[in-house]
Amino acid sequence: MTKRPAKNVSASAREKLLNKARQSGRPFSKLLQYFAMERFLYRSAKSQYGDKFILKDALMLAVWKAPSARPTMDIDLLGWLGNDRDKVVGIMKKMCDQKVASDGIVFDDENVSGERITEAVDYEGIRIRLRGNVGTGAGGPRGQNRRWFTNP
Repeated sequence: MTKRPAKNVSASAREKLLNKARQSGRPFSKLLQYFAMERFLYRSAKSQYGDKFILKDALMLAVWKAPSARPTMDIDLLGWLGNDRDKVVGIMKKMCDQKVASDGIVFDDENVSGERITEAVDYEGIRIRLRGNVGTGAGGPRGQNRRWFTNP
């Protein structure tokens, strides 16, 4: 017996995450955040810039299932594109808009922002903030009932 495709992929993804949260005892918001990060990384890999970034830090350790992996709520990437804020923001917007098979999430490419950060004297970077949505209610992810979450 083959599975029928979901009529509302966003609602299906949300329901699966809610079920997993109930079964695992993990907070739904954390599972939603990890889902969003995974789907953003997927879009990143499919984009023309997929070979320009390397995943690093806590999320990389979580992907490797390292025993000391700590929970994280952001994505740390090392990029080979220079350190120009506007250029990096433009690339992230394109990644948000990368076409992929429907997975129930929409990234808001119109509200991507970036700011220069300095973690140490020799280390500068760009902090990107973006929003994603797993649609709820009528209209799907781009409808009236948006529930945006923000990646720190």
